[in-house]
Amino acid sequence: ERDVNVVLNPALRLTPHATHTTTSGQLETRIAPAGGHALIAGAELWHRVLVSQREKRFVALDSLVGERPVPRSTYMSGGVYAQDDWDAVPGHVRVVLGARYDRSRTHNDLTLNPEYVIRHGGLVIPAPAQVVLWPSTTTYDESWSANAGVHLAVAPHTAVTMLLATAFRSPSL
Repeated sequence: ERDVNVVLNPALRLTPHATHTTTSGQLETRIAPAGGHALIAGAELWHRVLVSQREKRFVALDSLVGERPVPRSTYMSGGVYAQDDWDAVPGHVRVVLGARYDRSRTHNDLTLNPEYVIRHGGLVIPAPAQVVLWPSTTTYDESWSANAGVHLAVAPHTAVTMLLATAFRSPSL
C-alpha cells in the first residue's frame, strides 16, 4: 500500500495512492520413481493486481482533480515444472534435467484522465479535457526454461560441474 502526501506549494498538493496485491499458490511433489532418481514436479499460480490513482488538490480554487497515471492492471501466470536429479554412478556422477512452462495473461482497464473533477464540493461531469490515456488491453504470453547438467566427483574433495540452460521469461507488472 502506498499513501503519500506531496506538498508542492501552499496552493497545490498531490496525494498519490497505490495498492499492489499478490496472491499465489504452489503444489509440489518429490518422488523417487526408480533407483538413483529424485523427481520434483509441481505447479504454480500467481495473480497480481495494481490499483493506483493520484489526486491534485488546488487549495485556492477549492478543486480536486482525480487522475490515474497507471491503469488498473492484473497479471495472472500459471506454470508447471519438473526436474529429475539422477545419481547415475552413486557418489561419482549426478545428472540433472529440468524444464518449466508458464502461460500468463496481462490486462489493463481503459484509463481516462482526468478521471473526475470536484469543484466547490460538486462533481463536474464530464471532466474537462478528458482523454484516453490507456486503452483497455489484454495480452497473453508464454515463458519456458530448460536445463541440463552433470556433476562429476573426480577426487574426494574435488568436483567438476557443467550446467547448460536456456530460458525466456515474460515481463510482469
